[in-house]
Amino acid sequence: MQKRRVSVLKNLKQLVQNVLGSEHGKIYLSSADVSDTDVKYVLSLAGEYRVNPFVIVNNYRHVAGNCYNYSGSNPKNLIAALDKAISKGGHHLLCCSAQKAKSKWGTQALEERFRRKFPHLRILRIDSESVADPSHPAMGCIAHLNEILTEYDLVIASPSLETGVSIDIEGHFDAVWGIFQGVQPVNSVRQMLARVRETVDRHIWVREWGMSVVGNGSTSIGGLLRSQHVATQANIALLSAADNADLSYIDQNFQPESLQTWGKRGSVINVEMRRYRESVLGGLVEDGYIIIDANDADNDESKAVIESVKAASEELYTAECEAIADSPTISDAELKKLQDTRAKTKTERHQQRKAELSRRYEIDVTPDLVEKDDDGWYPQLRMHYYLTLGREFLTNRDAKRAKAQLEAGQNSIWKPDFNKGQMLPSVLLLEELNLLQLLTPGVRLRGSDEKMQEFKALALKHRYVIKNYLNVSISEKLTPIAIAQKLLAKIDLKLN
Repeated sequence: MQKRRVSVLKNLKQLVQNVLGSEHGKIYLSSADVSDTDVKYVLSLAGEYRVNPFVIVNNYRHVAGNCYNYSGSNPKNLIAALDKAISKGGHHLLCCSAQKAKSKWGTQALEERFRRKFPHLRILRIDSESVADPSHPAMGCIAHLNEILTEYDLVIASPSLETGVSIDIEGHFDAVWGIFQGVQPVNSVRQMLARVRETVDRHIWVREWGMSVVGNGSTSIGGLLRSQHVATQANIALLSAADNADLSYIDQNFQPESLQTWGKRGSVINVEMRRYRESVLGGLVEDGYIIIDANDADNDESKAVIESVKAASEELYTAECEAIADSPTISDAELKKLQDTRAKTKTERHQQRKAELSRRYEIDVTPDLVEKDDDGWYPQLRMHYYLTLGREFLTNRDAKRAKAQLEAGQNSIWKPDFNKGQMLPSVLLLEELNLLQLLTPGVRLRGSDEKMQEFKALALKHRYVIKNYLNVSISEKLTPIAIAQKLLAKIDLKLN
């Protein structure tokens, strides 16, 4: 989508205008969470065609039932309660916001954990990998969920089950459980819990603060859009100066109505992320749920949950890293074929991952390398490289990236994507901060040193730019050493 975003938006606008310009053209919009923003956006795409929208509001609210809210910094109390419910029999749907093997509270780790604790349990895992794995029972299940789900005692689902499906079976699920770690928008959490239409108890654990933000995290439309405008102008100016190129032909004002809508939705998401749990619970109250504070598990139960989840996730992830590293080496043609294939077995996914890692790092693929890559090592190495050894190649790298985007968008750019693809401002910022001076061998640094105090003052002066380009928050309360550590982490280094 990112590579073709400009084309997609152009085609969407053209489609709206083609329909409205035809003799009997009509557009029907349907949304469970429709807002003025949605309607105004579509109307803005209509251009010269004036439309009086006819809005049908469905005020019907089904009896949502009880929603038990579990406290704590992790979902151990919810899992302990689910253990008890499973022990009594019945059938349950567990919604998760993560799926990777590395995620302790994701679909894969929890599936492994429940299989160990309840060997007799019929468990189905539904996530983006299982539904596209020809050897997995979840393959292609989305199209006929109501027939398949009745065959299982516990269904563990990722956001693959978030929207577009309706689970209408009655008398099967005794409860819906949800672990929401702050990576989905609030509306998505509500949608996911509502997939089962029957009024059964909901049990949720929600992280207090969200983990993902839109843009620079600003909670105002103006702040979000302004940061993108400033970054785009800076990126183009830097590229022009460094590459001695005339980039005045770039259409920086591509579809302002789409960017405005992005800013509106983004600022709402950012506000909700700052009070994630509160926002989710408030939305569920609006949906008609009665929120009930759930009881905490006793210490022995919660400790056992933590230990069992940790053991399952660590062993599962270790096995996956080893399986990737041990996969056979494949040719470029075989890799391309796998990348172009949606349905893949676990073995094929491992082969593809090893091939991609081998080409990315150009070293032997080991379990340690797989884990480092999962932890975001590559962006750190890339930043380090362009700040040091590869500095002379940075301008060419950014220019090629910009050229590809301009060709795909026919000289138009989508500012958030364009800005995300440029590294020159980030590297120049780290150079301005003279970050590498902190790495002089044999020199002991203290927060009270004049040089470190000057470093902190400079970082505070540029804190908004640092947040914009490096997504690092700098505040007065941080010590000079703490600021240095946060910035050095961007290039995989730290002070000892």
